Amino acid sequence: MPAGVQAARVLALVLAVVCLANLWLAASHGGARSAGAAAPLTLLNVLTGVLALRYTSGRDGVRRGSVLLAVLQLVLSFLSLARTPAGVVPLLGNLVLVILLTQTSTRHWFTRPR
Repeated sequence: MPAGVQAARVLALVLAVVCLANLWLAASHGGARSAGAAAPLTLLNVLTGVLALRYTSGRDGVRRGSVLLAVLQLVLSFLSLARTPAGVVPLLGNLVLVILLTQTSTRHWFTRPR
C-alpha cells in the first residue's frame, strides 16, 4: 500500500475519532441543540472512517466514495465556519484527505489489476 493511501487511512480514522469526541463534548456541554448541529458532520466522518478500513481491499469504489464524502464534508465544514471556528479542523483534514486520495499513485493503487 503506497504511503499516500496509508496517510489517507490514518487521517480518515483520526478525523472520525475527533468528530466523535466533538459530538460528545457538544452533547455534554451544549445540550441537544449543539449535538444536533454537530451530528451530520460526525456521521459523514464516521462513514469515511469505515470506508478507510476498506482501503486494503483496494477497490476504486471505496476511493471514490471516500472522496465524495470528503468533498461533502468540506462543504459542511465551510458552512459551519460561520458559527464556530472549530470547523477549521475538519475543513483542513478533509481537504488533505481529498488531496491524498486524488494523487496519481493512490489512483493507481485502487485501480490496479487483481
